[in-house]
Amino acid sequence: METNSKYIGFSEVDNTEDPQFFVNCLNEQYAKGSVHRYNKQRTLQLVDLQAGQTILDVGCGIGLDAIQMAAQVGEIGHVFGVDNSQEMIATAKSNAAHLKLPLTFQYGNIYQLEFKENFFDRCRVDHTFQHLSDPRAALRELIRVTKPGGKIITTDPDHDSLIIDTPYAEVNLRFIRFRSDHMQQGGIAHQLYSLCKEFDLIDVHAEPLTHIYTDYEEKKITSPYLAEIWVAQEYGAVTREEAEKWTAYLQKSIEEDRFMCMQTYIITTAVKPGDM
Repeated sequence: METNSKYIGFSEVDNTEDPQFFVNCLNEQYAKGSVHRYNKQRTLQLVDLQAGQTILDVGCGIGLDAIQMAAQVGEIGHVFGVDNSQEMIATAKSNAAHLKLPLTFQYGNIYQLEFKENFFDRCRVDHTFQHLSDPRAALRELIRVTKPGGKIITTDPDHDSLIIDTPYAEVNLRFIRFRSDHMQQGGIAHQLYSLCKEFDLIDVHAEPLTHIYTDYEEKKITSPYLAEIWVAQEYGAVTREEAEKWTAYLQKSIEEDRFMCMQTYIITTAVKPGDM
């Protein structure tokens, strides 16, 4: 299953047939994804980096964000990039090899981080919660390693919020529901605000970033709808006739430069209280 294997693959990159595929996917997002770059910059702004801080970037991938943060915390600060993929960590280390930055990349598990309690000023988790089997356990561990008064920042796409412009509203609804349900946590982006409150974090804020895509080639990097609709058909979410009509319409809209879809990403920020 292309859709499911891809999303599961991001949680288990090293166990897939082609780990390099996922590295290439991230490289392509940075190179061609204008929305991706915008979201990254906004997330980094909300991290509110200061010289001397100790920063954790969980799910650091190929390390480009951690490199950017390390350049801002200065020589007396430090950034730790953690990922559960050895392939990603190797790529991140290669990307940073020529730089003299206060930066460490290491393999790790978000559920069992190898850091002492109250260690980090900031914990950043970008596009990672959507791939987790147990978001509560992950958030609990992030709280453990965050200093009192420290901030936790998460960003994920809200897959339930997806809108695709076609005349087949009912097919859209079933397709979007199928995509979200076949991810580990398709709706986690809009659930993290409540989850942070549940864990007694303070100053909890959720900021939506809603983007319109009119370039299918950009959206296809992470969401190849023309292929995914047939996965939905294989699983019975839509019929073959519905998939054929839907695909024909979407293909024509792409060819005639009138493709449009819209998705909301949510940045959730929260602070660990001093008495926790």
